[in-house]
Amino acid sequence: MQVFSEMLKISESEQILIDKKTNVATFPSRVQVVNDELLFNEKTKGAVYVISEALKKSQTKTAKLYYDKKTDNYEIYFEGVVCVNKTESEFTSDIEHLLELLSKKVKSVYFCSIDYDLNGNYFHNATGKIDVEKIIYNFGIRAFKDSIKERVALMKTANDFNKKLSGIKRFTFNFGNAFGGIKKLAILFGEELKIKANSGKRSELIPNKEEIIRELSLFGFSAWQSKYDKNTKPIIENAWTIELVLENETLEFTGLDDYPKTWAIVEYFIKKYGNFDQIKE
Repeated sequence: MQVFSEMLKISESEQILIDKKTNVATFPSRVQVVNDELLFNEKTKGAVYVISEALKKSQTKTAKLYYDKKTDNYEIYFEGVVCVNKTESEFTSDIEHLLELLSKKVKSVYFCSIDYDLNGNYFHNATGKIDVEKIIYNFGIRAFKDSIKERVALMKTANDFNKKLSGIKRFTFNFGNAFGGIKKLAILFGEELKIKANSGKRSELIPNKEEIIRELSLFGFSAWQSKYDKNTKPIIENAWTIELVLENETLEFTGLDDYPKTWAIVEYFIKKYGNFDQIKE
């Protein structure tokens, strides 16, 4: 086990500094610190280890460190991955943040529980890795079913449905009404993938058929109702329809200002491929 001083030294020209009076950690220029300066303590010292080890492994490695001194929570971003000191349940409950990670091409989350004696007498490192898409998929399963038994049954149904989804021919989405305007998105899965939307904006996105189908599988269609109309005081402009044309069947889902529990995932998808700033007015 390396002693603490060896951990702080990245190279002859780079090192991590810990101010003994303020406990503020200062990192080399390859680490971009966002929000607050890191305060070195029992909950955050794992960040020093993670960054130190990563920078030592590659002279070109860079990192972005987000830290909130009110909670002592941190997120360390490397290319395609993020390391966090939150528990899995804490981190995975924020679906909006998970979708933001997906939009930033972050593929995996490492849940790090790292502890060490400053003299190097002991060291504990428990790290779990989960793909972001898997976390979002699990979020949908938990949103629809409470018990473990129900979730297991839903996962089987969802897996069977997603096999059919792999042969999708067309996806269409309409939101709004004739008076206030209708937002439209259509994705055609022929020999040539075609995306049509009436947002009026040109997309710089290079669409990928497999990625689109993967993201559609996160909706949890197998747990959806065919109609959502339980809102007793709906906003009429918020009427929506989603149609899936599969190999041997066509499915339609509709709603009037009432939505499936995974609607945040739907909005992320529609904004991404339809270039809409927002869905609901």
